[in-house]
Amino acid sequence: MFLFSKHDPCPPLDRRWRRANYLVETRLDPLPEDDSWVRQAITFLSSQTACSDEDARRRLAERTPAVSQAHTLRHVDPPLLRWAVEAYILSGESFDVIARKCAL
Repeated sequence: MFLFSKHDPCPPLDRRWRRANYLVETRLDPLPEDDSWVRQAITFLSSQTACSDEDARRRLAERTPAVSQAHTLRHVDPPLLRWAVEAYILSGESFDVIARKCAL
């Protein structure tokens, strides 16, 4: 089963996203230890596949702004903003400060 160890001192920053992708791809239900972010990502990913046009994607982004913005950030090219956000996370900055510094 695709899980990251709770004892790993350096878990991947995108571990929740990876977990959600795994669960959607394998059509498995989340476990009790999967947090709300994993569950929100599962909902987003499942809904995204049903979006047939740009209007549907916009409505999904409005319903799930945090997860939608994270998805966009993950796939932006070049990934400079994502790298900045990840660096701030690793430095221990609070999410509010990171959001302000990165205009998110």
